[in-house]
Amino acid sequence: MVSSIFFLLCFIGLSHENTQKIFKGMECIPHSQPWQVGLFEGTQLRCGGVLIDRRWILTAAHCSASRYWLSLGEHSLSQLDWTEQIRHSGLSVTHPGYQAALQNHDNDLRLLQVGLPVHLTRSIQPLPLPATCAVPGTKCHISGWGTTNHPGNQLSDRLQCLNLSIVSNATCRAAFPGRITDNMVCAAGIAGEDACQRRLPLPTGRGPSHCHGENS
Repeated sequence: MVSSIFFLLCFIGLSHENTQKIFKGMECIPHSQPWQVGLFEGTQLRCGGVLIDRRWILTAAHCSASRYWLSLGEHSLSQLDWTEQIRHSGLSVTHPGYQAALQNHDNDLRLLQVGLPVHLTRSIQPLPLPATCAVPGTKCHISGWGTTNHPGNQLSDRLQCLNLSIVSNATCRAAFPGRITDNMVCAAGIAGEDACQRRLPLPTGRGPSHCHGENS
């Protein structure tokens, strides 16, 4: 199996300040997503990210604050899991092709360097980067803290998970004319279950996703 990582952008109708959303997801098995990272400003969760190395986190470029508190090994936001490690972000590198003014999330990628390398444990592990891109039909798994029923609801206290499948860019372009580029990956779930309160194929986000190199 080949694990891969991408971000569900879910840009249709969402502001840049919104945190990730896992609509109709289910609570993850605690610490089954050891690469999940929460990006905080003070006590406010702002974005999700994924650990790709002991010193580097991949997130979205529209998460543009100069500094974040980084929480790793987290499952419940309100209770101490005794597995957490807290770090402060340092150097950041935004994809040179990202243009915030366009608000289309093309090349919406940003690397954050961790101030102090994280200590790897069973609850904190990097997600290996893929050698190839996921193809249509590949089963994927996304995670994040987010509203679980309706856009106006509070964030979930516990990490949410949802299964999706990669769909072709041709299908995605038909659903979102003029908004899909070759730099994006699209995924779709069961009607009414997705990462952005959408019911149809989703242009590539807000929280980490990993895929397995087997087609359905």
